[in-house]
Amino acid sequence: MKSLLYLLPYLKKYRRTLVWGLATVVGSNLFTVLQPKLVGNAIDDLKAGLESGNVDTGSLLTYAGLIVALAIPMSMLFAFTGMLRYGKRVRLRELVRRPGRSG
Repeated sequence: MKSLLYLLPYLKKYRRTLVWGLATVVGSNLFTVLQPKLVGNAIDDLKAGLESGNVDTGSLLTYAGLIVALAIPMSMLFAFTGMLRYGKRVRLRELVRRPGRSG
């Protein structure tokens, strides 16, 4: 971990990008974990309803709505994460191609 501290002076310039990148990765992973949990709950409710002979379609529609509603911000976070990666690649290319630098 100590060796990572040497990178801090170099990373200060990209602090905002790193914070946004970390936030989008955490958010994307949260949504990625949450959606299967909702599907599992919906399946458990459906199974219980089928066993009792009384399927609650309202709760199933609620789960379906939540899953669709979560898909929108999840896809936005994935897209934003991709844009941050693309921007990082462009900056690295600019550094390599900068006049006066060997490489």
